[in-house]
Amino acid sequence: MKVYLLWHQCDDDDEGKLIGIFSCRERAERIKAAYLNKPGFKNFPNGFIIDKHDVDKTSWEQGFVTMRY
Repeated sequence: MKVYLLWHQCDDDDEGKLIGIFSCRERAERIKAAYLNKPGFKNFPNGFIIDKHDVDKTSWEQGFVTMRY
């Protein structure tokens, strides 16, 4: 089973905001459209990300590295 995670991330926001998890991409797109005019979100309209993910599957299995500039 696949789900669609709707995220929003501002330029200065490292972690982002998980808006919701949806059963289909179309629902995620509808919620994204509804959020485009909300305070804060409307200032960063390109910050939305829809990520398809398998249920019961892990990510980051190899770990991660933090890059500092």
